[in-house]
Amino acid sequence: MTSTGGLLLWLLPLTVLAMISPVMFLNASTVAANRGPSDRWRFVAGNAIVLVVLGTLGMGLLGAAVEEAATRELDSRRVEAILGVLLLAVAIVLFRGLLADRARQRAGEPATVVSEPHLPRSLVGWGALSMITNLTTIPLYVAMAQRIGATPIPMVFRIVLLAVVTVLVLAPAWGPVIAAERAPAKRRMSDRTLRRVSWWMRVGSFVASLAGAGLLLWRGFVG
Repeated sequence: MTSTGGLLLWLLPLTVLAMISPVMFLNASTVAANRGPSDRWRFVAGNAIVLVVLGTLGMGLLGAAVEEAATRELDSRRVEAILGVLLLAVAIVLFRGLLADRARQRAGEPATVVSEPHLPRSLVGWGALSMITNLTTIPLYVAMAQRIGATPIPMVFRIVLLAVVTVLVLAPAWGPVIAAERAPAKRRMSDRTLRRVSWWMRVGSFVASLAGAGLLLWRGFVG
């Protein structure tokens, strides 16, 4: 996969899967509902800083350090295989959590709810911490960054492409912020609705992790 068209076809599904980030969405929604515009964008900035650093490292390690195309391709596939295994482990953990919640529901206990966290003073730091611990997105994003770096296209196109991918992956962070600015009056969700939203978001996160792992493992070992 060395052509620009092939690269875009590879990035498209991974970008969509990386955008599925329930915890990031809930954290950003909490900030949007309880803080002003400047604080909201500080939270987004914290997320962005982590992706910019990881993206720059991921793109540079393979894009600049390796010269021969064959070696670069082999190293890139190895990285994708490792990230695929990591993402598969995340999917297994998420699946076990979903099964445990179902068992508690059948036993008559309330389902686990992702509650609104306490907002710290530094929202930039909290945004960065939220992204660093976002294990459903980080492996996919690093895989895309290193793939962009390993593809023999002009550096300016690599940078633009990585910037576009970064903005899209950050959608769960900046989406609630923009929505809050356009519709500031927002009623808090009931506990029942919050449980349902939390459950289906976790299901979506599991599906995205499993699909992403499958794509990365296929690319690493077969593609």
